[in-house]
Parts: sequence; structure tokens; C-alpha cells
Amino acid sequence: MPRSTSQPLPGNAWFDGAIFAGQAWFGEATFTRDASFADVTFTDHAWFNEATFTDHASFNGATFTRNAAFDVATFTERVSFRGATFIRNADFPGATFADHAWFRGATFARKARFDNATFSGHASFDRAIFTGDASFDRATFTGALPTINRGVAEKARFTNVILTSHSQDRRTVASIVVNESDVHATAGETDAPSERQSPTWSPRSRKSPVRACANRA
Repeated sequence: MPRSTSQPLPGNAWFDGAIFAGQAWFGEATFTRDASFADVTFTDHAWFNEATFTDHASFNGATFTRNAAFDVATFTERVSFRGATFIRNADFPGATFADHAWFRGATFARKARFDNATFSGHASFDRAIFTGDASFDRATFTGALPTINRGVAEKARFTNVILTSHSQDRRTVASIVVNESDVHATAGETDAPSERQSPTWSPRSRKSPVRACANRA
């Protein structure tokens, strides 16, 4: 069983460029300020299950050599995994992304699970690479619709996804599917969320990413 760090971590938590030679135990930890694990190498399992990040969090360029566990983790501000590499399983089931979640250019070499995750801001998987199984079953997107590449959508499983518009109270249960020209969500209700622009802080891809969009019934 993984150990937990239940005490709040005061001040900024900066681990940029660090190498964790053993297992990294941050389960149930509370990061009260900025948390940066940019370019960190986790040589063993990384446990962030049920951790709470109350400020910005960065895992840009981090390498997870073994399993990365973010089960039921909470990110109350924006979080970035740009260019991160998950060599083994990447687990985010039940995670809450209250602001923007950025996985641009991340590599998922094995299983990636985002089942039952909640994305309240913009979720970007632009240029992300999935070489193993990926699942977004019953994930909820309550903010801008996710940005995904066609290759990601073809590899990942998006079933019973819930898309909720800011301007609509009704929810649309959808399955993201791929056709020859676009990636879209087939919806069973008429009040489908409309496509929204990316937040200004997100860089634009050289090639326009494919967005998930919901069809009106």
C-alpha cells in the first residue's frame, strides 16, 4: 500500500530537474502554493493519489519511468503536463481538473486512464501520443470542449462522455467517434454545447488540432 503525505506542504514546492531514485510518495498531500515538477525524473512509482493542488502545478517535461498514480487527485488551478513522458501506466481516474489541463505533446507509452475524470476548463491533448490503451469513459467536460488530435481520438476510447455547456443546464451524453473528415460527438439531446475558443494562454499548434464537437439531434 502506498504511504500518504496528509500534512499540507506550506510555500512553493519546486522540484525542477530533480531525480527521485525511489518511489515518490505524495498521496493525499496538499500543495498550498505553486507546485513544479518540471523535468523531474521519477525512476520508480510516483504516487499522487488523492493529492490536492490548490495553485498552479507543472509536470512539464517530467519522465515517469514506472506507474504514475493521480487517482482522485484535485487540481484547483491550471495544470500542465506538456512534453511529459509516461513510460508505464498513467492513472487519472476520478481526477478533478477545475481549471485548464494541458497535456500538449505528452507521450503515453502504456495504459492511460481518465475514467470519471472531470475537466472544468480547457483540456488540451494537442500532439499527445498514445501508444497503449487509453480510456476516457464517463469523463465530464464542463468547460470548453477538449482539443484532441485525430490520432489521439483513433487510439483512445471516449464512451459515455458528458459534455455540459456553460450556457445550458442540460447535459449531453456522447461518444466521440472518428469519421473521414472530423472528430465529433454523437449526442442524444438537442441542447449540445457549442464549440469554444482556446484560452489565450494556450499556444496554437502549427497544424490545427481536431476539436470534439457535438451534433444537434
